[in-house]
Amino acid sequence: VMWGGGCLLVGLLLGHTVCPIVKRIWTPSWAVYAAGWTFLMLAVFYWIIDLQGFRKWAFPFVVVGMNSIFFYCSSLIFHWWVETVKTHVGQGVFDGPFGPMWEETSFALFIWAIGYWMYRKRIFIRI
Repeated sequence: VMWGGGCLLVGLLLGHTVCPIVKRIWTPSWAVYAAGWTFLMLAVFYWIIDLQGFRKWAFPFVVVGMNSIFFYCSSLIFHWWVETVKTHVGQGVFDGPFGPMWEETSFALFIWAIGYWMYRKRIFIRI
């Protein structure tokens, strides 16, 4: 938690003094700031799952973690699925201000369903 808070503070200080926090070009201030949030999230998940023992809600993360290579590669390979949905259901299915959110959420659920099937069949991609 101290590392997370420290990185957040250093990232913000760098963002206001040395170089702005810009995710798109991965400035050093952004990298340190993002690392701070990552450390804090790791601490929170460790506290909830390991120390408090609340494990059942984290099962979707277990499925992703057991086949993380599949999930990473599928984000590049299977994105044609969204275009197929638009073709068969209609172009307006993902319209509106929340259209991109629904598009990515449906894609994530589609890929997670495949990952869950792989988990149930004990198919794991390893290096």
